[in-house]
Amino acid sequence: MKRWLVFAFVLLVPVPALGQSKGDGEPDFMKQPVSASRRRGFLIGATAAPALLYSRSTPTEYAKRNDAFAVTLGPQIVPTVSGFVGAAFADELSVAVEVQPSLVTASDVKVNGFAVAFRVEAWPLVSYGGLLRDLAIVARFGLGNANLSDRATGDALGGGSYSLIGGELMWDAFRFRGLGAGPTLGAAYRSGDTHRQTDVTAGLRLVFYAGP
Repeated sequence: MKRWLVFAFVLLVPVPALGQSKGDGEPDFMKQPVSASRRRGFLIGATAAPALLYSRSTPTEYAKRNDAFAVTLGPQIVPTVSGFVGAAFADELSVAVEVQPSLVTASDVKVNGFAVAFRVEAWPLVSYGGLLRDLAIVARFGLGNANLSDRATGDALGGGSYSLIGGELMWDAFRFRGLGAGPTLGAAYRSGDTHRQTDVTAGLRLVFYAGP
Protein backbone atom coordinates (compact mmCIF):
# COMPACT_ATOMS: atom_id res chain seq x y z
CA MET A 1 0.00 0.00 0.00
CA LYS A 2 2.82 2.38 0.85
CA ARG A 3 4.38 1.82 -2.56
CA TRP A 4 1.16 2.91 -4.28
CA LEU A 5 1.00 6.05 -2.14
CA VAL A 6 4.57 6.98 -3.07
CA PHE A 7 3.87 6.33 -6.77
CA ALA A 8 0.75 8.51 -6.69
CA PHE A 9 2.64 11.29 -4.89
CA VAL A 10 5.39 11.32 -7.55
CA LEU A 11 2.81 11.58 -10.34
CA LEU A 12 0.60 14.23 -8.78
CA VAL A 13 3.15 16.64 -7.35
CA PRO A 14 4.49 17.94 -10.73
CA VAL A 15 0.98 18.52 -12.09
CA PRO A 16 0.56 22.10 -10.73
CA ALA A 17 3.91 23.02 -12.23
CA LEU A 18 2.74 21.86 -15.67
CA GLY A 19 -0.21 24.23 -15.46
CA GLN A 20 2.03 27.28 -15.21
CA SER A 21 2.47 29.42 -18.32
CA LYS A 22 5.83 29.12 -20.05
CA GLY A 23 5.69 32.78 -20.87
CA ASP A 24 5.39 34.02 -17.28
CA GLY A 25 9.04 34.98 -17.31
CA GLU A 26 8.86 36.91 -20.63
CA PRO A 27 8.89 40.72 -20.71
CA ASP A 28 5.49 42.36 -21.21
CA PHE A 29 6.39 43.79 -24.63
CA MET A 30 7.04 40.28 -25.98
CA LYS A 31 3.50 39.22 -25.04
CA GLN A 32 1.91 41.99 -27.09
CA PRO A 33 0.93 41.24 -30.72
CA VAL A 34 2.96 42.97 -33.42
CA SER A 35 0.85 45.75 -34.94
CA ALA A 36 1.37 47.87 -38.05
CA SER A 37 1.00 51.64 -37.93
CA ARG A 38 1.99 52.62 -41.49
CA ARG A 39 1.36 49.77 -43.96
CA ARG A 40 -0.93 46.76 -43.73
CA GLY A 41 -3.36 44.77 -45.86
CA PHE A 42 -4.42 45.21 -49.49
CA LEU A 43 -2.55 47.83 -51.52
CA ILE A 44 -2.97 49.38 -54.94
CA GLY A 45 -0.85 52.02 -56.61
CA ALA A 46 0.79 53.50 -59.68
CA THR A 47 4.13 54.97 -60.69
CA ALA A 48 4.76 57.60 -63.36
CA ALA A 49 8.29 58.57 -64.33
CA PRO A 50 10.40 59.77 -67.23
CA ALA A 51 13.06 57.23 -68.14
CA LEU A 52 16.48 57.46 -69.76
CA LEU A 53 16.31 54.51 -72.13
CA TYR A 54 18.68 52.62 -74.39
CA SER A 55 17.60 49.54 -76.36
CA ARG A 56 18.79 47.29 -79.17
CA SER A 57 16.47 44.97 -81.10
CA THR A 58 16.68 42.64 -84.07
CA PRO A 59 14.10 40.55 -85.96
CA THR A 60 13.25 37.18 -84.45
CA GLU A 61 14.51 35.29 -87.53
CA TYR A 62 17.84 33.74 -86.64
CA ALA A 63 19.54 34.83 -89.89
CA LYS A 64 18.69 38.49 -89.14
CA ARG A 65 20.01 38.66 -85.58
CA ASN A 66 22.99 40.80 -86.52
CA ASP A 67 24.02 44.45 -86.78
CA ALA A 68 22.72 44.79 -90.33
CA PHE A 69 19.12 44.44 -89.12
CA ALA A 70 19.51 45.88 -85.62
CA VAL A 71 17.32 48.80 -84.47
CA THR A 72 18.86 50.97 -81.76
CA LEU A 73 16.90 53.48 -79.69
CA GLY A 74 18.44 56.08 -77.43
CA PRO A 75 19.81 57.11 -75.23
CA GLN A 76 16.60 59.12 -75.05
CA ILE A 77 14.05 60.21 -72.46
CA VAL A 78 10.65 58.54 -72.69
CA PRO A 79 7.57 58.48 -70.42
CA THR A 80 6.81 55.37 -68.35
CA VAL A 81 3.82 54.39 -66.25
CA SER A 82 2.97 51.26 -64.29
CA GLY A 83 0.26 49.97 -61.98
CA PHE A 84 0.50 47.41 -59.19
CA VAL A 85 -1.66 45.53 -56.67
CA GLY A 86 -0.55 43.47 -53.70
CA ALA A 87 -0.48 43.20 -49.94
CA ALA A 88 1.51 44.70 -47.07
CA PHE A 89 2.25 42.17 -44.34
CA ALA A 90 3.70 44.70 -41.91
CA ASP A 91 5.29 48.13 -41.85
CA GLU A 92 8.52 46.50 -43.01
CA LEU A 93 7.40 44.33 -45.94
CA SER A 94 4.97 44.32 -48.86
CA VAL A 95 4.71 42.45 -52.16
CA ALA A 96 2.87 43.30 -55.35
CA VAL A 97 2.37 42.34 -58.99
CA GLU A 98 3.17 45.16 -61.42
CA VAL A 99 2.10 45.71 -65.03
CA GLN A 100 4.04 48.18 -67.17
CA PRO A 101 3.09 48.95 -70.79
CA SER A 102 5.60 50.27 -73.34
CA LEU A 103 5.13 53.92 -74.32
CA VAL A 104 8.22 54.37 -76.49
CA THR A 105 7.92 56.28 -79.75
CA ALA A 106 11.02 57.43 -81.64
CA SER A 107 11.17 59.49 -84.83
CA ASP A 108 10.21 56.59 -87.10
CA VAL A 109 9.88 53.61 -84.72
CA LYS A 110 7.02 52.60 -82.45
CA VAL A 111 7.29 50.09 -79.61
CA ASN A 112 4.29 48.08 -78.39
CA GLY A 113 4.39 45.64 -75.51
CA PHE A 114 4.23 45.27 -71.76
CA ALA A 115 6.02 43.69 -68.82
CA VAL A 116 4.68 41.86 -65.75
CA ALA A 117 6.92 41.99 -62.70
CA PHE A 118 6.85 40.79 -59.12
CA ARG A 119 7.76 43.49 -56.58
CA VAL A 120 9.23 42.95 -53.13
CA GLU A 121 9.23 46.18 -51.11
CA ALA A 122 11.27 46.32 -47.89
CA TRP A 123 11.29 49.13 -45.30
CA PRO A 124 14.34 48.26 -43.18
CA LEU A 125 14.55 51.47 -41.12
CA VAL A 126 11.05 51.52 -39.61
CA SER A 127 12.36 51.12 -36.07
CA TYR A 128 14.34 54.38 -36.34
CA GLY A 129 11.15 56.42 -36.74
CA GLY A 130 10.85 59.84 -38.39
CA LEU A 131 11.61 60.12 -42.08
CA LEU A 132 13.59 56.89 -42.09
CA ARG A 133 10.54 54.72 -41.45
CA ASP A 134 9.15 55.60 -44.90
CA LEU A 135 12.31 54.86 -46.92
CA ALA A 136 12.18 51.64 -48.91
CA ILE A 137 14.22 49.47 -51.23
CA VAL A 138 12.49 47.43 -53.95
CA ALA A 139 13.47 44.40 -55.98
CA ARG A 140 11.65 43.74 -59.28
CA PHE A 141 11.81 40.71 -61.55
CA GLY A 142 9.54 39.43 -64.27
CA LEU A 143 8.89 38.87 -67.97
CA GLY A 144 7.84 41.04 -70.89
CA ASN A 145 7.53 41.50 -74.62
CA ALA A 146 8.44 44.31 -77.00
CA ASN A 147 7.47 44.66 -80.68
CA LEU A 148 9.11 47.36 -82.81
CA SER A 149 7.43 48.57 -85.98
CA ASP A 150 7.83 51.29 -88.59
CA ARG A 151 5.52 54.18 -87.74
CA ALA A 152 4.84 54.99 -91.38
CA THR A 153 4.31 51.53 -92.86
CA GLY A 154 3.57 49.37 -89.80
CA ASP A 155 6.20 46.83 -90.88
CA ALA A 156 7.76 44.77 -88.08
CA LEU A 157 11.35 45.74 -87.33
CA GLY A 158 12.27 43.53 -84.39
CA GLY A 159 11.77 42.88 -80.72
CA GLY A 160 10.69 39.82 -78.80
CA SER A 161 10.28 38.44 -75.31
CA TYR A 162 12.66 39.23 -72.46
CA SER A 163 13.28 38.77 -68.76
CA LEU A 164 13.42 41.77 -66.44
CA ILE A 165 15.37 42.55 -63.31
CA GLY A 166 15.48 45.88 -61.53
CA GLY A 167 15.52 47.81 -58.30
CA GLU A 168 14.19 51.02 -56.79
CA LEU A 169 14.64 53.41 -53.91
CA MET A 170 11.37 54.92 -52.64
CA TRP A 171 10.27 57.45 -50.07
CA ASP A 172 6.67 58.02 -48.96
CA ALA A 173 7.24 61.71 -48.34
CA PHE A 174 3.53 62.50 -48.09
CA ARG A 175 1.02 60.43 -46.10
CA PHE A 176 -2.67 60.97 -45.41
CA ARG A 177 -4.48 58.10 -43.72
CA GLY A 178 -4.07 55.16 -46.13
CA LEU A 179 -2.54 57.20 -48.95
CA GLY A 180 1.17 57.52 -49.54
CA ALA A 181 3.04 59.47 -52.22
CA GLY A 182 6.64 60.32 -52.89
CA PRO A 183 9.63 60.15 -55.21
CA THR A 184 11.10 56.97 -56.61
CA LEU A 185 14.43 56.31 -58.30
CA GLY A 186 15.01 53.06 -60.15
CA ALA A 187 16.82 51.12 -62.84
CA ALA A 188 15.91 48.02 -64.83
CA TYR A 189 17.57 45.74 -67.34
CA ARG A 190 15.58 43.69 -69.88
CA SER A 191 17.34 40.90 -71.73
CA GLY A 192 16.19 38.51 -74.46
CA ASP A 193 17.52 36.82 -77.59
CA THR A 194 16.36 39.68 -79.83
CA HIS A 195 15.68 42.58 -77.46
CA ARG A 196 17.81 44.23 -74.80
CA GLN A 197 16.97 47.39 -72.93
CA THR A 198 18.32 49.45 -70.06
CA ASP A 199 16.34 52.23 -68.43
CA VAL A 200 16.84 54.55 -65.47
CA THR A 201 13.75 56.22 -64.00
CA ALA A 202 13.06 59.09 -61.59
CA GLY A 203 9.44 59.87 -60.87
CA LEU A 204 6.46 59.77 -58.53
CA ARG A 205 4.77 56.83 -56.78
CA LEU A 206 1.23 56.89 -55.39
CA VAL A 207 -0.16 54.05 -53.27
CA PHE A 208 -3.21 53.28 -51.13
CA TYR A 209 -3.04 50.89 -48.16
CA ALA A 210 -6.28 49.39 -46.85
CA GLY A 211 -4.82 49.09 -43.30
CA PRO A 212 -3.95 49.26 -40.53
